[in-house]
Formats: sequence, C-alpha cells, structure tokens
Amino acid sequence: MLMHNKLDLNKCLGVDKNGDLIFMKNGYFEEDCKRCSVTFDGILHCECFRPDEGQSSIVGLNLNEGISNEHGMLKCNGGKAETWKEGPLRWD
Repeated sequence: MLMHNKLDLNKCLGVDKNGDLIFMKNGYFEEDCKRCSVTFDGILHCECFRPDEGQSSIVGLNLNEGISNEHGMLKCNGGKAETWKEGPLRWD
C-alpha cells in the first residue's frame, strides 16, 4: 500500500561550524541554506553560508545515510513524517 507522507528536513538536518550540511536533530538547516534540490539518488544540494569563506557555496549531503523508511513512513534522528490524505504535496 502506498503511504503519502512528508518529512520536515529542519528536524533532521543542520549546518556545522564550517557551513557543511550534517544530520542534526532539530538543526533547522534552512536558517543558513537556500536554493536546495535533491538528485534522483538522494543527494541534497544547497547553497549554505560558509563562515570560513565569508560567503555561500554549494554543499551536499547524502540523505540516504540519515533518513530511513520504517513501514512506509520516512524518519530521521529528529522526527517522523506526517501523513496526508487529500490533495498533492505542497512545499510551503
């Protein structure tokens, strides 16, 4: 059975002191990163601020290393997915 669910990556990812994406409970990576995209094989690429360089640059993280599928529901160290039943997934 297909389960529709979504996982808030802010509960799973953060940014370390060097500006790299890392798995971190409630890391709220969006505070330091923007223009994110995910490749077909699960690599998240974002433009994140890098303090050592004083500017933003593209960094990546393999989501398969920290996000799992448990009985059809996505989860990470910081949270579990929410289900929805009606309409398409929206990226608010």
